[in-house]
Amino acid sequence: MSYSLTIRVFLAFLLSGGMLLALAATSQAQTVSASLFAGGIGYPTGLTFGADGNLYAVDHASDSVRRYDGATGAFLDVYISSGSGGLDFPMNATVGPGGHFYMGTRFAESVPRFDGTTGAFLGNFVSGPDAPDGTYSAAFGPDGNLYVLDDSDDAVRRFDGATGVFVDVFVSSGSGGLDAPRDLTFGPGGHLYVGAHAGNVYRYNGASGAFMDVFVANGGVFESAIGLRFGPDGNLFVSGNRIANAFGDYKPAVVRFDGSTGAFMDLYAQVDPRFGDANYLTFGPDGRLYFSVNGFEFGPSGVYVANGPGGGDEIALTAEARYNGRSWFADLDWSPSDGGKMDVYLDGALVKAARDDGAYSYKLGRDATGMYQLQVCEHESGGDCSNLAAVAIPNNVAAFESPVGSVEGLQPTALRGAFPNPFRTSTTLQFSLAEASAVHLAVYDLLGREVALLAEGVWEAGAHSASFEAGQLPSGVYVCRLTAGQFVQTQRLSLLR
Repeated sequence: MSYSLTIRVFLAFLLSGGMLLALAATSQAQTVSASLFAGGIGYPTGLTFGADGNLYAVDHASDSVRRYDGATGAFLDVYISSGSGGLDFPMNATVGPGGHFYMGTRFAESVPRFDGTTGAFLGNFVSGPDAPDGTYSAAFGPDGNLYVLDDSDDAVRRFDGATGVFVDVFVSSGSGGLDAPRDLTFGPGGHLYVGAHAGNVYRYNGASGAFMDVFVANGGVFESAIGLRFGPDGNLFVSGNRIANAFGDYKPAVVRFDGSTGAFMDLYAQVDPRFGDANYLTFGPDGRLYFSVNGFEFGPSGVYVANGPGGGDEIALTAEARYNGRSWFADLDWSPSDGGKMDVYLDGALVKAARDDGAYSYKLGRDATGMYQLQVCEHESGGDCSNLAAVAIPNNVAAFESPVGSVEGLQPTALRGAFPNPFRTSTTLQFSLAEASAVHLAVYDLLGREVALLAEGVWEAGAHSASFEAGQLPSGVYVCRLTAGQFVQTQRLSLLR
């Protein structure tokens, strides 16, 4: 089996630490996939732009917030240090009065506040017996008050926006069928829109909190949904894991719905299905859509932003990795291929000039490993360029070797991912073996203790899956480890109750 990754996106900017892509809010859907932008974001979740115009990204793994230049994407600093003020399992951030940051945290019975200039901990803005027992997100409403999701009660609580004093339970427990709320935002008419894990978006009266309707009924669009925001075009954008086909292929994606009716409009952005989760999203001062993605070991984690479609004919590039028994190649195809000469770039460096037949095979070498990015541009000075495309080369080349040469179509030994992830009760691990192997597939907690044995013994070559039932395990991060002969690979799992 060959590895391929198609990216239909224009490069916004590329830095030494990776890249950040941006997607313009236009009427056309795009398919987006990209490389790591924000180095050091172990598990990116929430993101927002501050009063200074810079981008702030929540790192769920290190309990911190990182700051990036809002115009260039350059890393500036760790704005809120790890565990500051007891920060634990942060999920999302919102900017409120004074430009300060208010954090939604998964387990803390509080909403901590941090200085909008220095990042210093200012205290728990919301605390006490009326605070939510864990929250994913919070938002300031048109009335200036703070609305906080209560994950344990499936409700929304309201607190005074100046003092943090409890006002009321604005949306009562389970109102309208609300279950596992993940994000909230205010939209047309000042009404409150709450996104739930299962993919529905519930609408509540902005004055009374009364249930109005299920504004977006999942209808098989999402396996899970996380973030939601109204865009500059007035439509609703929802991020999560999209159900791509009847076989349960989950693709991290952003889907757009009509802002007046809730009707499905289009798949606005999506990344490679081997990646992890599309989490929260926001719109920047430039009107572009930014969203966070966990790539796990299949792709880079980071904040993604993609340009919208350009005018005229676009140059669409696809790339596929191929191993012929001796060396790795990147096979490129692009269209339109009207005979115009094209230059081929690998990781930003010119590798082939004036190619004119719409296809090219570039030799990466026998020892190639990791992710390689490719692009073609019109040969003449100032010519248009294609989208970026990438190929992912596994690190176990030996699994592809064969004494008879080509082994195209052979499954490499790999731990291919967990779906869904994060998960609430169970998830399915997929793995493949290049040959019959002694397998040990297990899940461990962060102290290294084995908490579940999923597979053991000699397994035949091919694709396999194993189910992980979390049972009574507490919420948190776990590690799945596949050992197959000399091959070892791990993946992080997030259990969210």
